[in-house]
Amino acid sequence: MPRKKDEISLIILCSLSNRDLLEKIPQEMGASFDTVFSVDDIYHHPVVTKKYHGFVLDTANVQKLEKHQRTIIQRMQQAFPMLFLDTTTLYQKENDPQWFWSDRFVERFVEAVNKFSPRPVRNQARVRLPLHGHICMASHFKNSLRVVTENISEGGAFLLLNESERFETGDMAWVKISEICEDNPIKASVRWVSKWGENGKFPGVGVEFVRIETEHKEKIKQILEQAKNEQESSLSPEGVVDAI
Repeated sequence: MPRKKDEISLIILCSLSNRDLLEKIPQEMGASFDTVFSVDDIYHHPVVTKKYHGFVLDTANVQKLEKHQRTIIQRMQQAFPMLFLDTTTLYQKENDPQWFWSDRFVERFVEAVNKFSPRPVRNQARVRLPLHGHICMASHFKNSLRVVTENISEGGAFLLLNESERFETGDMAWVKISEICEDNPIKASVRWVSKWGENGKFPGVGVEFVRIETEHKEKIKQILEQAKNEQESSLSPEGVVDAI
């Protein structure tokens, strides 16, 4: 038997035209869900801030994926239970109320998510921490652009960048960040781009570190640990001042 609605949370990846059909899956399961229409939206707010039990994907979407998007799906497939559904077949079964629980692939998926402990789509939690740096589309680092990290983890960062429109999802970039790697840049993949005026967000690029020196990763760990300790101390009773 499936859990209660508030105990299972799924991500639906589908086209806008197939949204209603695919969203019947979590509704049949009594699950909560978030729907995205692009693989790149998986790393956007609010999806990136939540934990999920599994994915439901429209196979038509998967067939049209670009190379970097296929890599993301492969990574998610290793981390989450996934249900791939052919919407053509679903439309044929739509009027059969019993098909859902009689389908063996769905049955396996339901069993898997009921046993699965929810996890975030991002491997490492990011910490809000402003660090100055530069980003460039070439490793020689000529004509680089100034950036400031809004948040950072061992696996990536969101870089505030006025000229974010110069980048597209899937671009490779090289990043230098003060206190971490001012000499040898980190190779990164642009996962998403936020432009001026879009949904009231600051302009910038979300990047995943794809090649990073061990010493640089250790520096990030140290900086994050220090930032975490400072945040915790500021919330401790000793740090509270009575304003009477």
